[in-house]
Amino acid sequence: MQPILLYKLNFQFELLALDAYLIRSQNKTPQSHQKVIKNCFPGCFLLIPDINYSLDGLTATNWKHHIQYLLEFWNVLKTWAGCPEVLKNIIPKDEGDYAKEKILTLECQLAQFYMQSFFNRFGRAAVILYCVNEES
Repeated sequence: MQPILLYKLNFQFELLALDAYLIRSQNKTPQSHQKVIKNCFPGCFLLIPDINYSLDGLTATNWKHHIQYLLEFWNVLKTWAGCPEVLKNIIPKDEGDYAKEKILTLECQLAQFYMQSFFNRFGRAAVILYCVNEES
């Protein structure tokens, strides 16, 4: 199995665990969020790795190819307690309307909030996704 698939799978499990922890405090069920979380990742199944999608979605090397999945990730995180107002108040546009700098800024803000939320609840660093350069 490619290392990137292991990172994605671990990230998916941790995202599910953190989401379940955070939404229970809002009297919601983890199952209600699984479909929203599944939309963050390409492919048919959430927790079954598919090598065909190993460089797609949030790990796409081209920023334009992961906008859709980044906005789905935002849909998950904006429902969590403690989500910064700057993230809650983003108004999604058509994917084609985003500039690279805005997407990269949003990605950094989401990653920071996600990683801090994970650390605050579980006391350790989260597994994070990474992109592999096309030249690699």
